[in-house]
Formats: sequence, C-alpha cells, structure tokens
Amino acid sequence: MIPIDLSNKVAVITGGSGALGRVMGRTLAEAGADIAICYHRDQETAHLLRDEITAKNVRAAVVQADVTNQDSINAMRDAVVNTLGAADIIVNNAVIQYNWTSVLEQSPEDYESQFQSCVLHNVYRDQAFVPGMI
Repeated sequence: MIPIDLSNKVAVITGGSGALGRVMGRTLAEAGADIAICYHRDQETAHLLRDEITAKNVRAAVVQADVTNQDSINAMRDAVVNTLGAADIIVNNAVIQYNWTSVLEQSPEDYESQFQSCVLHNVYRDQAFVPGMI
C-alpha cells in the first residue's frame, strides 16, 4: 500500500479505461479507495480493470458516461452513489479528440469536442458531484 490511507473513500475517474485512467485507478485502489471506473466506449478494458482492482480488496464499479452530456454525467453520479456511495475524490481524466494532428490542421469540430470534453466536462461534473461532497 502507498503511504496515504484512502480507506472508505470513493474515487470517481472519468476516462478510467484509458492508459492514464487505469494507472490512477490502480494507484488510488492501492491507497485503499473504492474506485468508480467511468468509461465512454471501452467497456471491456473497464471491466478488466474492475476485476484487477477488486482483487486488491477494495470495491470497484464500472459506469458508462458521455462526459460532454450533462444528463449522462448525472446518470453516472447516480450509478456511483447507488453502487459505491457518495464521491470523495473526483478525477477528470476524460478527453475526446478523434484526430490527433497539428493545431493548424485541426477542424473546428475537433476543437469543439475538446472544449466539451475538457472544459464543460468539469462544469457538468462539478454540478453533479460537488453538492454531495460538501
């Protein structure tokens, strides 16, 4: 276990099935936190991570969500609360970008998806989770 005790804490990680999300999920689980693995498309990887995390004697749940949609974020919150309890830690790791290319070559749609997933995602998430954390 790492030298921080997060026992009985619930951590929500958006982009939880991605490479960085998986590392954060494993690390928080090593510290004792229960983990909500939130994914957009990669359900299989999210379930594999859940199995890996629960083997560490903490709880884990897999929740699908579109972080660019407030209703989806609210449904994610409800699923987390119903399975693990209220969130103590929220990690915004999700980003949607379909075409990784030069800034000069990116389409306005790519910028819009990044804005929605990087900026609005924070607003939607805060509105959904922070009242229960206060």
